[in-house]
Amino acid sequence: MNEETKELQEKIKGLEKKIKQKKWIYEVCLHDSKTKCPRGFDGIGHSCYKFVTHRNKSREEAVKYCRRKCDSHLLVINKEGERNRLHDYLINGFKQPYITEFLTSGMIKNQPISADITRAPWVWKIHTKRTKPIHTDVIPIVPKWDVSPKINNNLKNCLILKWNSSTVFLENDHCKIERPFICELRRKVHVIVNDPE
Repeated sequence: MNEETKELQEKIKGLEKKIKQKKWIYEVCLHDSKTKCPRGFDGIGHSCYKFVTHRNKSREEAVKYCRRKCDSHLLVINKEGERNRLHDYLINGFKQPYITEFLTSGMIKNQPISADITRAPWVWKIHTKRTKPIHTDVIPIVPKWDVSPKINNNLKNCLILKWNSSTVFLENDHCKIERPFICELRRKVHVIVNDPE
């Protein structure tokens, strides 16, 4: 049983206890991993992913697209299990092998232009209609840093998900370069409560 499943089961137990205390009849319905993602999204593990390959965008434009068109956010990989599931999907199940990179929500955290990016803190930055930006320093993939000269004094301060035939990795690059991207939604858990009164 993975960590996300354990967390979900603990939340369900807490809800069950609250419901029992109020003497309600309840039913917990969990969606299985292959269904209940919005149209155009692929269900992988506990999330739904939309691989946007038909229109390349800069990071800023991709954030807006995910938020407006899909009510979602750019890809966040904050657990090793999620990284493994994405790795398996991209290597074994992704149907467009000629596309080998996607924008993510990973960014360098407020560093001056002269900063050594190999030592800088990186964050996953999420923007949705319902949330303020979320920051976390958890990046479970060791990035392959490109410390080549900066273009027009711009840092390569966005994390790009890349892969080849055998591995998936993160690499830093310029945020304004247009490329494919991945929108992400967490799967929803529906709790149906029937009050007998």
